[in-house]
Amino acid sequence: MIGNLKVSIITVCLNAQNTIEATIQSVLSQAYQNIEYIIIDGASTDRTLEIIERYRINISKVVSERDEGIYDAMNKGLRVATGDVLYFLNSDDRLFSDSVISSVMKLFNEDHHWQLVYGDLVLENLPSKLMMDYLEPFSGSIENKFEFLRKGICQQRVFTKREVFNQIGAFDKNLKICADIKWFVQTFSYNIKMTHLPMNIAYFNSQGVSYREKVMLIREKLKIFLKYCSLGEFLHYLFYALWRNIHFFLKR
Repeated sequence: MIGNLKVSIITVCLNAQNTIEATIQSVLSQAYQNIEYIIIDGASTDRTLEIIERYRINISKVVSERDEGIYDAMNKGLRVATGDVLYFLNSDDRLFSDSVISSVMKLFNEDHHWQLVYGDLVLENLPSKLMMDYLEPFSGSIENKFEFLRKGICQQRVFTKREVFNQIGAFDKNLKICADIKWFVQTFSYNIKMTHLPMNIAYFNSQGVSYREKVMLIREKLKIFLKYCSLGEFLHYLFYALWRNIHFFLKR
């Protein structure tokens, strides 16, 4: 029966007064009924909590306290969530349409063997039009580990059954940018049953922390890929990344 599984949508935020309202509205406008919405705030000092309070009656849980970074906050969300399916939506992103959750949950409700469903993203706030040729589109299906390394599956694309987190564990809070990448690359070792839903899931802010902290991003990615990928997979990705950067700079 459609509508029987609960989805927990988790938003973590810190001083997000300029964007949090649009994020909240995109969740509260969803047509799907069985939604638990959780906001984990890192003790914001701007107007973020004031904005959240306007919608408090329609938000399932709000936690506001200091944390050790975004993945520590996301792990807090995991601990308090009670949904069968889990989804993370950042405070500077928003769901693409009012029917996103209904479309995704239709898959989970009609075919219970799916453990992970991922869709596509619409990139926003691009630094320049040329960057569109450089940034990966976060779209399309992923058939193997190299395609994962090349295309990426960031949190805003992915809905995950709770059982998968029970298998793999929570996010590594020692990583500052790429703990989700580490978590997702581990799914290949667990033979997680996943499928691509060819539709836009969310609008994604392309100038988030990963864009601002490029050196840390590269360092953490290489550390993860060296540990969890074969030498062939790592070299394949490395040569691809070098070619992509050379191609980008030649076009400038």
